[in-house]
Amino acid sequence: MMPDRVGGLVCIVIAIFVIVQSLAYGLQGKVQVIGPGFFPFVLGILLLVIAAFWSLQAWRGTVPAPAEEIELPDRGGLFRIGVTAGVLFLSSLLFETLDFRLTLFLAPTIVMVLVFRAGWLRSIATGLAISVACHLILLVGLNMPLPTFDF
Repeated sequence: MMPDRVGGLVCIVIAIFVIVQSLAYGLQGKVQVIGPGFFPFVLGILLLVIAAFWSLQAWRGTVPAPAEEIELPDRGGLFRIGVTAGVLFLSSLLFETLDFRLTLFLAPTIVMVLVFRAGWLRSIATGLAISVACHLILLVGLNMPLPTFDF
């Protein structure tokens, strides 16, 4: 029960940090109605609510026990987790350097090939579909200015 108490409190601290940082970005934008801090603010509130329920259960001693023993991932699982986390991290670093459409094409394509072991054609089609969908939603639908790279 002690790990659940600590986990709940850590999540509450993280949620409060996310909420405070999102308020620094602003909930209302200058160009759009929704500002850059709105989405992190909503996620912070959701995390705070879930963490509060978790902490309440932990302090009452009513956290349900897992149905089976939790095992650490095997070597292949750790590889897939590492690749996914690495691709997300590199994407966040390259998002402004590369065109966002290229970044949103490469990230899912690499994950499809290395994590899901999909063929190149399927991986490229998935990356292309995600990139086009994000382009249509963000630039065309929401008229959101995103960083682009002029070749």
